[in-house]
Amino acid sequence: MECEACGNNLKPGDKFCRQCGARLGAVPTGPDAGGETPVPEAEKAGGGKTPEAGSTPPSPEAPPPAPPGVTAHLPGTPPRGPRTSAWSVASLMLGILSFLCLPFLAAVPAVVFGALAKREIKRSGGTKGGSGMATAGLVLGIVNLSLLVISALVYIPWAIVNMDELRTDTGTVSLKGADTVVAELDIRSGTVEVKGGADQLMEGEFTYNVGKWRPEISYRVSDGKGELKVVQGGGWWVPVLWNARCDWYIKLSDGVPIDFRADLSSGDGFYHLDRLDLIRVQLGSGSGDITADLSGNQPELKAVKVDQSSGDMVLDLAGSYGSPMNLDLGTSSGDIDLDLRGAWRDDLKGLVEASSGDITLRVPGNVGVYITADTGSGDVDASGMKVKGDVYVNDAYGEAGVTLRLDVQVSSGDIRILPGD
Repeated sequence: MECEACGNNLKPGDKFCRQCGARLGAVPTGPDAGGETPVPEAEKAGGGKTPEAGSTPPSPEAPPPAPPGVTAHLPGTPPRGPRTSAWSVASLMLGILSFLCLPFLAAVPAVVFGALAKREIKRSGGTKGGSGMATAGLVLGIVNLSLLVISALVYIPWAIVNMDELRTDTGTVSLKGADTVVAELDIRSGTVEVKGGADQLMEGEFTYNVGKWRPEISYRVSDGKGELKVVQGGGWWVPVLWNARCDWYIKLSDGVPIDFRADLSSGDGFYHLDRLDLIRVQLGSGSGDITADLSGNQPELKAVKVDQSSGDMVLDLAGSYGSPMNLDLGTSSGDIDLDLRGAWRDDLKGLVEASSGDITLRVPGNVGVYITADTGSGDVDASGMKVKGDVYVNDAYGEAGVTLRLDVQVSSGDIRILPGD
């Protein structure tokens, strides 16, 4: 006898086809198997013989094992679906990262893993899934790489057009009778070095090889107050190549009180201001190191503020100071080295913050020092200081007439306090 579903030859007593698993009707087993054996009505209704009273009905016979290539499952239970390919998951995740934070670095493996996932799924015979995820990862990676190529094709020729021969310009500004001066420097990309000793208010040398970066110098005097501005030309952004150069060397006059401000977006700043007569100092940096020497005789210096996103900060306040001073130092990523071992004739109040980096404080011993130190992840080393909780004071605190009061905070990093004699 043959299976009505697939035509496979059946054996006497089979209730399921051994090839396709189809349920069969009763198959004749006797010697007169040429015709169909009548089935009692009770057996038709109950799927078999009527069980005797008190007896347990026989359990249905389990289907035979499925042939090779066919996923076996029990009747009445849903079949298991294909498992998702790990390559497809990796391709999708990398494709997303290529747009969020890792262009090119994530785009290339996103394309490679997507292709591997497609091949694995095709060869699995239905046991592997995730084709949609693999397609999405492939598309994201290819689009990201395409955008990078298009950007490079636009950016590189534009940057080449902006490049010029290396040149050095000079500029001078006379004081014009000003009693005080606000000197402001704005350089977006390059290196700046400032010091005193100029015969006039400002003497500058500017070396650059991007034509649009020629500095713009302006100065005016109103009611005895001078306003000097030196700004890097070219607007807020100019496409350049890796060999772009912009170096400023500026000298300022020692003979006039100066409110000094400098903002450097990308590059290092070296401020040797110890010879100047400073009123305020405000320094900013987006990416680069700041070194500032504010020592010397500074009877009028009232405020120092340094705001830095990424880079190390070295600040020298080991001079002579005659006015109350506010100090505000902050960096998101970098170390701070602050030297306060100067001659202080009045109080200082300061805040020193670092999100990620170490802070080193060098403090004097002849005036009172009161430091509140707090580090989220790191240690505080204050050998030679008196400790009470998170407060550190020196021997002169409460005895001397001048106090340096600092609030020092680090999210991730160490704090070192080095007391002086």
